[in-house]
Amino acid sequence: MENGVLFKVGLGTTQLVDYSLRCYGSSLRGAKDGARMLLGEISMSPIVLGLGKKLYCLPTKSPYKEDCVWMAASHVKEYTVFSKKITCIVLNDNSEFILESSYYAFDQKMKRTFMLKNKVESQFGMGRRGIIGSLRRNSGVALQHVLSRRNTRAEFRNLLFKSEMLEGTTQCIKKWVVFLIY
Repeated sequence: MENGVLFKVGLGTTQLVDYSLRCYGSSLRGAKDGARMLLGEISMSPIVLGLGKKLYCLPTKSPYKEDCVWMAASHVKEYTVFSKKITCIVLNDNSEFILESSYYAFDQKMKRTFMLKNKVESQFGMGRRGIIGSLRRNSGVALQHVLSRRNTRAEFRNLLFKSEMLEGTTQCIKKWVVFLIY
């Protein structure tokens, strides 16, 4: 739905989300992996669909089911209990959406989506320190260097060398540090 007009396309919702992500150089698998890295192992994890537009989406059911709907959290105005296993969702344009899900389950999905939003946006606000901080938190590796704007390429290469020597260093850290060098 866009501007109150409902469109029908020849793809399932999960295929459409994957197609949209691929248009921006990502994929549904990559978006799920990124969300799981930040939130931990959870089922039906939310994803970042458009970072530039700050579009964070959650699946209403398992993405592998045909009747799964991907909903942008920012488009949800409010949601209320309709019955024990049905939730009524009001979107920003005041259209209503009836979802076969308990209020509690949908509320948990919304909370996870906003947790993902907060983690992603706080990392981008911190620049290089945010990336290295994320590597520290998510990989369990204690990097022995604090980055600042004064660091030279030689210092970054030194950091790369130190990180290779630390026990448990992953290829991910090496790639991120190389990314920071150039």
